[in-house]
Amino acid sequence: MRQRAASGRIGSVAARFHGAPTNRSHRVTLETDCPEIVARCKADGVDAAILVPNCPVCHQSVSLAARMLEENGISTIVMGCAKDIVEYVGVPRFLFSDFPLGNGAGRPKDPASQALTLELALSVLEAAPAPRTLCSPR
Repeated sequence: MRQRAASGRIGSVAARFHGAPTNRSHRVTLETDCPEIVARCKADGVDAAILVPNCPVCHQSVSLAARMLEENGISTIVMGCAKDIVEYVGVPRFLFSDFPLGNGAGRPKDPASQALTLELALSVLEAAPAPRTLCSPR
């Protein structure tokens, strides 16, 4: 996301979306993939990132990326279902959805659930009182 316009919550969405490979070691993720994600987000001029992992390894990779993005001045919110993994890695902000893996952005084929989940994620991103903030929509 780019800086918020005075009249709206989100000024604009970056032109690109970025993914993180999950077939890597912890070391390669930290030394190669996370710096690349940071560089791409900076090049896109983002000031905040919403990260949505699917599988258990995705939760770890995305959580490591969130930590590095935060260290580089880009606010993050992770929307996920593997609470134990995300909490272990220690992300700054986490919206936990108690759904099966792959449904961190809301119930499948349920736009109302997805809209509510995004609203909650944006609220946590805007108002998290401290690092390692956890919020659950249920």
